[in-house]
Order: sequence, then structure tokens, then C-alpha cells
Amino acid sequence: MSARVEPTSAAVVLGPAYAERVRRLAAAFAAQRARASSASGAARRAGGGDELVGHRPLRAGEDARDLDVELYARLERPFVRERRAEAGERWAVALDTSRSMDVGAPSKLQLAAEVAGALAACGLRSGARVELCAVGRAGGVEFEVCSRALDWARCARWLELRSASAIGSSGVLLAQPRLLAARRVFVLGDLFDLEPAQVLTLARRGRAVAALAVLAPTELAPPRSGAVVWRDLETQARAPVALSPEVVERYRAALEARLDAWAGAFARRGQSFAVAASPSPFEDAVHGVLRA
Repeated sequence: MSARVEPTSAAVVLGPAYAERVRRLAAAFAAQRARASSASGAARRAGGGDELVGHRPLRAGEDARDLDVELYARLERPFVRERRAEAGERWAVALDTSRSMDVGAPSKLQLAAEVAGALAACGLRSGARVELCAVGRAGGVEFEVCSRALDWARCARWLELRSASAIGSSGVLLAQPRLLAARRVFVLGDLFDLEPAQVLTLARRGRAVAALAVLAPTELAPPRSGAVVWRDLETQARAPVALSPEVVERYRAALEARLDAWAGAFARRGQSFAVAASPSPFEDAVHGVLRA
């Protein structure tokens, strides 16, 4: 493990137990997709579902329900539509490494990195090319590309080198053209520096977008009373706050309204949004963002 840029930033640790859990999760995901693909095969042959990539001649004994009738009328030869499924597509995983991700025990960055590694494994099992991206130590956006199952270990090492040291990293990530080339985009972070509309601009031309809000237990359920010092990890500004049940209730109402706004905006667009506490099992969070 290399030295951290921020001495107070908790390290991302992905050990052997994590790798085995990811393997089981990716295998279950692949099996579920295979069952869904088999069950919806007739619908795809009828013209729905996967992306159209071309035509080929109808083979003897083949189901003709995907026959292109218009092309047959013009050429008087039977051609069927060829469609591309998950194999060969691209996934992109944008990981928030801003300073606010250092909150929690384990940190929010730890869970987000675990989810990113699991999503990479699920994509690889589906035949997808997966790109992980995050703002690096020098302030620029760094990418790690996985196109084969053997690449996953390298992706895990890349994730272990992430630190919660960037300022406002999420907006920078969303502006990357490489995200627009992906068919599935996952945005992982606390989402404090984003609004739903910013992320949903990616949901165009058949692109699926999922967002995961990772929050620390103290952010989800702060103590109801007492004197605390509020520290803005982005600016390092500090402010004393006297907590009371009334103050905490206003905070909870504001947080609930914000999360409801995210969930509603994503639901209206048919996209996935999930919330996870930083100590949660990463498997639960992955299931949440893979629903769409």
C-alpha cells in the first residue's frame, strides 16, 4: 500500500475475503442475467430489447420472428435482424474521491470502492468493457480499463490507491467524454456536490444511469443533542453547533427531502438510485444500483 496524500484519509483495503465475495456476487449476477435473457428471448426476437447492429440471411430451420419484413419485400430474400446484447458493451464507474468521502468508520470511500470493484466484476462477467474513473492525487482524472476477467485484480489494486483528497471531484467526472461512450454509467459517492439533473443528463440514447448515495451513520442519524464541531472537509472550515432535538429534526427533514428528490427524479426517468450507509455490505448496494 502506498503512502496517502492526506495523512488523515483512511486507506481503501480490499482483501482476499472481499475478492471471494465479489466472485460469488458476479457469478450470481451472470446467472440471473442468463435466466432473464432466456425468459425474454421471444420479446427480443420480436424486435424489442437489445441494440440493432445489422442483418444476416435467415438460416434453415431458424425462428423467423425477427425477420425484417420490409427488407424482404424489397429484396425478396429473407434477412433477420441481428442484435447485440450485454457482450461487447461498455460500462463506466465514476468514483467520488472528494474529501467528504473520508467520513465514517469504515469511510464512505471504502464502501464506494468496494461497490466499484464489484460492479467491475459483474460487467466483466457479462462481457462488458469496464472503465473506472476518479480524480487522482494530482487533480486530474485517472482511468483504469478492464476488458478481461484477468484484469479485475489490477482494477482492485487501482481502487486501493484511491484517497479522499480531491475537491469537488464529482462534477469533473461527469464532464468526461468517455462516460458518454458507455452504455451503463454508475456514479458512486455522497452526491453532496451534485444535483439529480446533472447526473441524469447522461441518461440519453438508451444509456442506463445509476447513482449510489453513500452516507456515514452520523450523517444519516446524528446525535439528538450535545455540542459538536461541524467541519467542512472540502474547505476545512469549522463551526461549533449546539445540537437539539429540534435542530436534528430539521436536518433529518432536509436530508429526507433531498434523498426523496433524487429517488423521484431517477424513477421518473426509469433509472436506478440507491442509498447506503458506509458500514453496509457492498452486496446490498450493488443490488440497488443494478436494478435498471
